[in-house]
Formats: sequence, C-alpha cells, structure tokens
Amino acid sequence: MKILKHPNIVKLLEVINTEETLFIVMEYLSGGNVFTYLEAQGCLTEGEARGAFRQLVSALQHCHQRGVVHRDVKLSSLLPDANNIKISDFGFSKHWHPRKKLDTFCGSPLFTAPELFLRLPYTGPEVDVWSLGVVHSTPRRTP
Repeated sequence: MKILKHPNIVKLLEVINTEETLFIVMEYLSGGNVFTYLEAQGCLTEGEARGAFRQLVSALQHCHQRGVVHRDVKLSSLLPDANNIKISDFGFSKHWHPRKKLDTFCGSPLFTAPELFLRLPYTGPEVDVWSLGVVHSTPRRTP
C-alpha cells in the first residue's frame, strides 16, 4: 500500500512492526462505509453514482498501473469522505504481473468474479473490474 497515493484511496500513514504485532496506521474517515450509508440514506441518484463510479475507476486504475490488485472491492470497503469516495481494506490485495496468473480464491462472494468460483487462474485487474460492476449495479433512487 505504500506505493498507492491517490485521492480516492485511504492513505497509509505508518507501519509499525514489533516482535508480536503489526500495526497499520491509516487515515481516519468518520463517515462509515458505503454499505451503511446506503442503508441509512437510501440509494444514490444517478449523478451521485456516476461521480462515485468515476472516482473508483480512477483509484483502481492507479492500483493496477502500479501492479496492485485489490481483490475485495465491495460496498463495505468503500468509504465516503465529503464529496469523495475512498477505497480501503487492502487485506486481500496482491502484486500482479500480466504474464503471471493468480489462483487464490478470495473476496466477498456477492462481489466475486465467476473465474474465482470456477477456480480458474486470473491475471488480477479483471476481478476488480467485475466487482466494480457489481458495486455500480447497486440500485439508485430516481431524482
């Protein structure tokens, strides 16, 4: 995560590794996550969803260009911050390379790409793109 610096990715501030514990200090966002936001506020308007989707595409493109695949994009790993949305929870993230396949099944089943369920090797970014499509298909209220 140290190589990821983007306005729509939660900032890693510090890593402290002791003999017994690894501490990861990250930016604090008080707004909860998108899942709880949608439960409380209802669905997004088309304009809100479009803006959030653009931000998420930009953040994932940043990750993929730096060789990082998230592998667990879901509503609860997206954090609202004023007029922005930030990706967090990089616990399943992994470095990827276009010529090397990954084969680990991980992520949240509702947002997981079919190739993972089929236990097929995958490059990486395509599973994030699938999950982003599922996030985007979350119902929106009409204006």
